[in-house]
Amino acid sequence: MEGKEETYLILDVNMLYDLYKSDKALIPLISSSVGQIHLASSGLEQIKFINKSDCYSLGIHIIEPNVKHLFDAMTRRGTLSFQDHLCLILAKENGWTCVTNCNPLRRECEIENIPFIWRNDIIRKIALSGAITAVTEKKLLNQLARFNPIMYRT
Repeated sequence: MEGKEETYLILDVNMLYDLYKSDKALIPLISSSVGQIHLASSGLEQIKFINKSDCYSLGIHIIEPNVKHLFDAMTRRGTLSFQDHLCLILAKENGWTCVTNCNPLRRECEIENIPFIWRNDIIRKIALSGAITAVTEKKLLNQLARFNPIMYRT
């Protein structure tokens, strides 16, 4: 019998912020039904209300970027922020899927052929896994839309 292929995800900082603020219970659901979640430690420093202990309890693996990652993220050009560059670099180097709500990061993922999950699609993937019902999926999508209506139109 074949096992399910493990998926590794890296969240951009804004996506983590939105998920955590709209319903932090989404994060362990993503980890258990979509894939193992990673976050660059420097991204965690940007979000003041989440600490390492919170991340570990939610199933987020904190990654310490090396000096080359940091240097490359600082020197790249374009419209990506430092954190988005770092997310892109780590996703490409490790073969991870980038979970983002950032248009420039999504475009760079497409250019670099890095798999990505876009905005509401992360909730749909939880539902497709069978971890939640269609009714719960709609409720969660509405919560995200209420929290950030510009990003998460339903």
